[in-house]
Amino acid sequence: MTTHYTIREAQALLKAGRHIQAEVVCRGILGNEPDNIAVLNCLISIIAMDERYEEAASYLEPVLRRDPENPDLLLGYGRLLRLAKRAGDALPYLRKAFTLRKSHPGCIELGYALANQGLFDEACTVFNQALELNPACRVSIKQLGHIARVKGDLDKASQYYEKSTKLAPGDINSYPELIEMRLMAGKPQSALDLCEKCLQFEPASTAMFGFKYIALSELENTQGVNYMLDPERLIRTIAASCPPSFDSIQDFNSYLAHYILNNTEKCPKQENYATKGGWQTEGLNLFDQNKQLGDAVASMLNKVLAEYISYLPDDPEHPVNKCRPSLQRIISWGVVLDRHGHQTPHIHPGSWLSCVYYIQLPEGFDSQPEPDAGYIVFGEGDHLLHPLHKPATKVIKPVEGYFIMFPSYVWHHTIPLLSGGQRISMAFDVVGK
Repeated sequence: MTTHYTIREAQALLKAGRHIQAEVVCRGILGNEPDNIAVLNCLISIIAMDERYEEAASYLEPVLRRDPENPDLLLGYGRLLRLAKRAGDALPYLRKAFTLRKSHPGCIELGYALANQGLFDEACTVFNQALELNPACRVSIKQLGHIARVKGDLDKASQYYEKSTKLAPGDINSYPELIEMRLMAGKPQSALDLCEKCLQFEPASTAMFGFKYIALSELENTQGVNYMLDPERLIRTIAASCPPSFDSIQDFNSYLAHYILNNTEKCPKQENYATKGGWQTEGLNLFDQNKQLGDAVASMLNKVLAEYISYLPDDPEHPVNKCRPSLQRIISWGVVLDRHGHQTPHIHPGSWLSCVYYIQLPEGFDSQPEPDAGYIVFGEGDHLLHPLHKPATKVIKPVEGYFIMFPSYVWHHTIPLLSGGQRISMAFDVVGK
């Protein structure tokens, strides 16, 4: 009776998002009952939710050894290995699970692992089998579209993405890939129409405003482009005020640089982010380990935000005002670029305002072989999205001790750094609570 209640307690904690407490409860039970499968499964779920896939797989492995013909265990173990970026190791388990029992989840997992290994033809076969089991499986349809896109068949990819939108026409998440295909195919008006459709049922979509900006640029709609982004007004460089606990902004920046380099963790999935040739810090609160420093930065940032907001247009229909959340919070992370490091074109979906604060520029920054190396560029998406026209851009030189503020729907990237040393910055997003 006690064990049953404790399992329920762990599950309740998990449902409430209190992963640490739920994990403690599960480990406490397993200390006395190491073979309690229900609790073990709960613990594995908790660990996997926190993206500790290798650790989760290590708990499942001995259970699988005792029951090696169990398709559920094979599927679960293979899935964890795949999520741990070990698709090659996952394949034998997922193939065996698929052989023992052809299920829809089994098709999906095997298809993912095959695609991750570049076995696209076999992956397509498996995803099509998933569709036989569930004709409305949008995951399989989108994956078939992604594979067609990787193989260079953009027409076929578009057909799959369009099929996905028809299955969920009111879901804004159905449309981004199809919009990208329209832009890449040189059909900006069709892309713009899809953006406007999405904005009808989600008027504050940062992602759709980002795509809309590219479509207008490709259509050479100067009036529309300038309405969405007046660079002199909406991209602002603002000097930071030194926190009172530091003698100078240089001392403050030195402290920040040391903190980021020595007191933060690198994000374990760097390949998922725009930063290349460098790294980003883990988590969405850069100052978890130093609340006093976080308070000093928050005070400095709030002054800059207040100044920036005073420049915003009064027009309530303007995208920057449409995206403004009623309740706001700030997320933060650090970015370190090494030689040749840069950030690829991106926006910040789900955010309202974004900014970057420059902490440290490498020695020789002003004497690089390319005069704009390490600079930030606004207004241009991935070059594949601009097949018709090169868009107008605003290029800004980073300056230590200064913020650059901009709406989160504005595309931006950095030019690769050519000097030695490290370029260190902090990034912030203002998001809804």
